[in-house]
Amino acid sequence: MQTLLALAFADAYAELRLRIACVFFSAILVIGNLPGARDSLDPVASGVTLHSCAYSFIAYLIYFGTVGTWGRRVATTIFAVALLGALDEGVQAIVPWREAALMDWMVDVLAATVTSAVLSVATALARSRAVSG
Repeated sequence: MQTLLALAFADAYAELRLRIACVFFSAILVIGNLPGARDSLDPVASGVTLHSCAYSFIAYLIYFGTVGTWGRRVATTIFAVALLGALDEGVQAIVPWREAALMDWMVDVLAATVTSAVLSVATALARSRAVSG
């Protein structure tokens, strides 16, 4: 259990989490733009649900993949997700069977913002409990 928590949150594994974020995002780009791949998920989850979950996970990986103050982590996470979401939508704009949507990008950025805020508060609470307890 200790090892799992270290992998998920310890600064020692920050670079690994950034690498996982890159692999995960690459998989989104490749798999998400295969013909019919997105349409096959419609019965399971809407585009908003998929974008929210995927980019929240990426935000978590970037937040805990960045070492520094909470402000630096939040800013880096939101900025990186905004760029990745724009790249995702840009690729969709040039793939004939997909179409880019500004709303999807906005969902990506909102997911990163909410995830970063929650992680910042949770991290601050955990640190204050560790100091006082």
